[in-house]
Amino acid sequence: MTAHQVLPGVDLVYQGDQNQLRFDFHLAAGADLSQIEMNYEGADSVHVDGHGRVVLHTAGGDVYQETPTLYQDIGGHRQLVAGSYEMRGDGRVGFHVDHYDAGHELVLDPTLSYSTYLGGNSADTSRAVAVDLQGNMYVSGTTGSTNFPTEQPYQGSLSGSTDVFVTKFNARGDKLLYSTYLGGTGLETGYGLAVDAGGYAYVAGTTTSSNFPTTTGAFQTTISLDNNDAFVTRFAPAGNALVWSSFLGAPARTCRERWPWTRRARCT
Repeated sequence: MTAHQVLPGVDLVYQGDQNQLRFDFHLAAGADLSQIEMNYEGADSVHVDGHGRVVLHTAGGDVYQETPTLYQDIGGHRQLVAGSYEMRGDGRVGFHVDHYDAGHELVLDPTLSYSTYLGGNSADTSRAVAVDLQGNMYVSGTTGSTNFPTEQPYQGSLSGSTDVFVTKFNARGDKLLYSTYLGGTGLETGYGLAVDAGGYAYVAGTTTSSNFPTTTGAFQTTISLDNNDAFVTRFAPAGNALVWSSFLGAPARTCRERWPWTRRARCT
């Protein structure tokens, strides 16, 4: 537990609790509640949802700050205080409290659901996120890291300059249920991700790899002549197998179609 005085009469106390980050504001007796405001760097937008939570919209998905618990310890007894978040403009969030005893300390206790890094020794970019019925979170994107975190992977190592990654977190955000590379010896970029009711993850993106993983009987098992196709892949719920995987691109063009202005000798 670590405490810092951040405003006149306001201490900010950090602590860990059941794998969650907690930061409590301790408002001293007589201190001004309205001076407490939270500003979130790195969020594209911020709002308070219908459940009273702060929702941070980021490129990697939404992060939730749960409804606050407010209380006072008076005469050896803890008394809950009714209160909520309120938007103050420019993405700043403060607290609204109905009634409390200003002669005693007030504790405001927000909880961040979870927030974590995910990546390795090179550039990693998340582009899509999904959540299943159990609250497990799936993230997909592009990685150039040779040590990107893997867990029960379908593909355990980087195959080309960049590969797609697909990662599944448990609902608490403190454990990888699976995490895998997906790609061939060329360049892959992941753009889309969806999850169905059975826990099957669907991933879409682009590839330049002629050896991108495909499955027998897939719609398109070879890359086009231009070596730049889309792909669509369906993962099994455990993440360590492909149900199906296919290239998706235009039919290969002939030499004359690709270079209609060239001399005939180039296409012989």
